[in-house]
Amino acid sequence: MAEFIVCFGSDDEKKENKRKKAPHHTYNQYEKKKKNKQKYQKQEMNDKNIIKNEKEKEEKMKIAKGKIYSEDFIEPNLLKIEKSPQNFSEELDFGNTEYKLKLCGINNQKLAKRITQMKFRLREGNGECHYYIGVEDDGNPLGISEKEMEISIETIEKMVSEIENAKITKIDYLKGQNGLISEITINRNIMKENDNNINKYNQNYEELKIGLIGEENSGKSTLVGCLISDKKDNGNGLTRTNVFKHRHEINCGKTSSFTHQIMGFDKSGKKTNINDFGNLNSWSVIVNNSEKIINFIDMGGSEKSLNNSLKTLSNNYLDYIVLCISVDKGITKNTVLFLEMIFKLNIPVIVVFTKIDLINENDRGNILYIFGKVLKKFKCGKNPLVVKNKDDIVMFSSNMNEGIMPIFLLSNKTGEGLDYLNNFFSILPNKDEDKINTNKVNDDINNILNMRFDFLKIHKDEEGKNENKFIVEGIVTQGKILSNEIYNLGPFDIKNNNSFIKVKVLSIHCKKMTVQYSIKGQFCSLEISLLKELNLYEKIRSGMVLIGNKVPQISCKRFQIELWSMKTNEKDIIIKKSYQPLIHLEHISQVCKFITENNEIIIPCDKSIIVDVEFIYYPEYVRKNSYLLILDNNLKLYGTVKEVYL
Repeated sequence: MAEFIVCFGSDDEKKENKRKKAPHHTYNQYEKKKKNKQKYQKQEMNDKNIIKNEKEKEEKMKIAKGKIYSEDFIEPNLLKIEKSPQNFSEELDFGNTEYKLKLCGINNQKLAKRITQMKFRLREGNGECHYYIGVEDDGNPLGISEKEMEISIETIEKMVSEIENAKITKIDYLKGQNGLISEITINRNIMKENDNNINKYNQNYEELKIGLIGEENSGKSTLVGCLISDKKDNGNGLTRTNVFKHRHEINCGKTSSFTHQIMGFDKSGKKTNINDFGNLNSWSVIVNNSEKIINFIDMGGSEKSLNNSLKTLSNNYLDYIVLCISVDKGITKNTVLFLEMIFKLNIPVIVVFTKIDLINENDRGNILYIFGKVLKKFKCGKNPLVVKNKDDIVMFSSNMNEGIMPIFLLSNKTGEGLDYLNNFFSILPNKDEDKINTNKVNDDINNILNMRFDFLKIHKDEEGKNENKFIVEGIVTQGKILSNEIYNLGPFDIKNNNSFIKVKVLSIHCKKMTVQYSIKGQFCSLEISLLKELNLYEKIRSGMVLIGNKVPQISCKRFQIELWSMKTNEKDIIIKKSYQPLIHLEHISQVCKFITENNEIIIPCDKSIIVDVEFIYYPEYVRKNSYLLILDNNLKLYGTVKEVYL
């Protein structure tokens, strides 16, 4: 009997065998269908992946735009575009409006300049500015293509993302002559973040105030720009754009107003100004990451700002002075004047010779020799020593108050000497040990009751909506000031009444942050409210003081001074009795008259005289041994307060 073995294949195999036995053309059709099906499946998978990636990109863009665009931002409708006016008004150097034809092909260097420009426009508009893209500087609404507009807006977004708390709130499109015009509104809200981070703000740091003074074009602003950005200059003043506040300063390259910049160091002495991407950190980040803060006060060197610079020296708020001398100009008449003022006011000085790359070794020796001869004329007892290595930095920084005058030879272009100066600032001690101890005190009641705050500038509500509140800028010269505390404000010229009134400090701003307190030596601004309506709002002025309950309430109109003539005045000075000069005394500037029986006052060129003076307008808070200055045309006198008549 025969045996049969039957093999059963799978259904797929059977179908495949049938197809192979089928006619040739039928089999080819099947292969085509199979390939098409696989192709469609792949295409479908690719489409799903593309949609998924697009959704992820959209979500990322929403997150990124949330940081750049405000919550109430509405996407503009390109279908409803209105025509632009025939012509815009010409662009102004001041104000919060900026015209740009287009912002395409902007490199990192140009982007940094545009960011500085946007910060200026935001400051001019008190936190709001308007950018018109597609408009020329003369106001001509030329317009640009849609592609150029898209790239320009992307550049604006980059600029906004680099400015802390800045957001785009509105974009409107207009029709120009040859294309599109966009109006972009940008707002910056500093208060919102400050209020959230008020308790996180670091105030346990050492602080130094260093003023930079020198002749015009001596490299002061460029030096500050190099120090805070940790970069070399390009030889054309690129780094000083980090310091300038106004657009015309960027255009002409000259400082027209005082600027305040900070540089921070952590525990290891590393600079905290720069982030991991090489960009400048905000002030709040610098302060929170620092154990030591250097405040740079950059003063103008032109003839117009000379008196203001000398007045700042007489305030006696600076811990150190950096005297910048350009080697291509040498020792000028103004340099000698600055030196004399610094020595008379007894402020420790650091001398920096800039643009050292322009001269050779022999010329360096010659200019140092000339500088040494000038110092001998003053008989100041200072020993000028050039910093040559790291050992010199340690020795000179610890002996600044003992007659050593460190000299740095540096070039902002090549970077020569910049590392030495950075290291020097990182270990430079505070000349007033009392200030360091005050930093460690948090709740000492004596510091609060003995507080004194000097008004340097005052801002009132010009529209008169709230005559009970005002904002003041100044410096805490004694103790510690707290928010939501009551202090004494004055002196006022009130007859038969107390010259100080009670006020409440509503909030405090320091280093662009809202803080709960401010300590001795710190510059800050205060929002103050009058507790009673005494019709004294119009009488509040710069030069007043805010003091604690334990501080004597001094209201002085007449006082005695000792006057000296500057060495630049080679002859005796004769002053008539009727002469009424403007006296700069610490934070006070007021016209005074001399009280004397004689018709003339003679001030010898080599001796001092003692004379009584009286304020013309209102009483001031005057202390004994305070420094004062009289600067009037060619007349330059300095002195001290010998006696105060209450």
